[in-house]
Amino acid sequence: MSNFNKFLKNKEVLRLEIVPKKATFKFYFVLILILLMFFLMFPAWRAGEMGVFLWFVALITLIFSLTRQLLSVNDRYLLTNKRIIHLRALNKKNFAVVGAIRLSELEEIGFHGRASIYLLASGRKIYLQNINRRDKVFSKLETYLNK
Repeated sequence: MSNFNKFLKNKEVLRLEIVPKKATFKFYFVLILILLMFFLMFPAWRAGEMGVFLWFVALITLIFSLTRQLLSVNDRYLLTNKRIIHLRALNKKNFAVVGAIRLSELEEIGFHGRASIYLLASGRKIYLQNINRRDKVFSKLETYLNK
């Protein structure tokens, strides 16, 4: 487990680190699109300078989306005794806080799809998507909700 103490406030204890599943489909889809871009080079070359420029812009956009896809594997949710913290990976070792939900604000929790959980807090639904060991996370959240 990584050192996430800097994201915890006073008297907060880390109970569970929630790791999203790897989305391999999206990774291979973007990779295939990048390979397809090389086959589109000939028609773009025939279109002139603007076609080549558009080809390079599309290629750079696909490369950025591929790197974002690789980094999203490192995103985390932290379940503490007081709140759920969503961390976004800046790189493999650095994270930024995207948001947090107090466990006292939770009204309802439930399953959504195959690997997601929804949380009803303050009248709005928040989704924890693509979670590994969803049932374990759900049971931990349920114990905090019933307290």
